[in-house]
Amino acid sequence: SHHSGTTRMAINKSDGVVDKNCKFHDIRNLYISGNSIFRTIGSENPAFTNMTMSNRLGTSLTNLEI
Repeated sequence: SHHSGTTRMAINKSDGVVDKNCKFHDIRNLYISGNSIFRTIGSENPAFTNMTMSNRLGTSLTNLEI
């Protein structure tokens, strides 16, 4: 099975755990990427979407100013 929806992505924290950049709403500098951020999963394997989201997160993290 592909577990999803446990750390949902949402614009505001009342609807989900992470924002559109995979950053936790209430915890500073904590990001997550994986099937758990998806609200729903289609009938196909979500691996490609998961890899794409992970790549997107990695790119955005390398562009952060510390």
